Amino acid sequence: MTARCEGNEIQVLDRVFLPHSLGSFYTMICEFIGYTKYGDEGKVMGLAPYGKDTYCGDIEKVVAPKNGGLQLNLSYFKPLGSNQGMQVLPDGTVRLARHFSDRMEKLFGEPRKPHSEITQRDMDLAYAMQRRFEQIFFHLLNRLHTQVPSGDLAMAGGCALNSVANGKLFDATPFRRTYIQPAAGDEGLAIGAALHTYHSVLKRSGRYELQNAYLGPEFSDSRIQSALQNAGLESRKLERGALLEAVAEQIAAGNVVG
Repeated sequence: MTARCEGNEIQVLDRVFLPHSLGSFYTMICEFIGYTKYGDEGKVMGLAPYGKDTYCGDIEKVVAPKNGGLQLNLSYFKPLGSNQGMQVLPDGTVRLARHFSDRMEKLFGEPRKPHSEITQRDMDLAYAMQRRFEQIFFHLLNRLHTQVPSGDLAMAGGCALNSVANGKLFDATPFRRTYIQPAAGDEGLAIGAALHTYHSVLKRSGRYELQNAYLGPEFSDSRIQSALQNAGLESRKLERGALLEAVAEQIAAGNVVG
């Protein structure tokens, strides 16, 4: 959905309805190359730079711009509603049901099994997917700017978390300031519903300005230390300078830092 937002009012300009979805396009190809868990899309975004443009022409046929929105070629997808969509596993992680149709297998071969070797084909599909995502993404944003010629852009939704596309946004569109609220995926719907009701339905005044994403409970250093000790974990506290140095060393050594 694209909209003009001014004061407390949201004026909807264009909508794209399911099953046509840029997020579904991205998720489907992620699944095909073996990334089947909800949230794995970020890993595939990181895989894309290792690929080549082998499949760009083929992937362009999967999704195309259409008027103010986009349109999927549904022959590449399982019909919407043909399965439950997602499954919550005992450990709390989410597994998505299969999105891709048999046509994907005919074109690109067997789908990759999770945790198996990543082939050049998989890298090339990731590259083509990210490139096509950016083309459609910037098409939507440039159309929006013609309708609302402002330098300011607010975005939400899982696709708004594609940091590679966001990094190119100022070069590819006329926008000059962006705002992406931290719960930009489905969980942001709860925040949006509450704010919309407060401002647009109830016409209440007063505005909370979100300056950071630290909205949960706060814990003292002593409580953190106690929790670590009770769990039997080794720890050491570093000041900012030493912390950055230590983290940089771990990343340079090829380790993952949380």
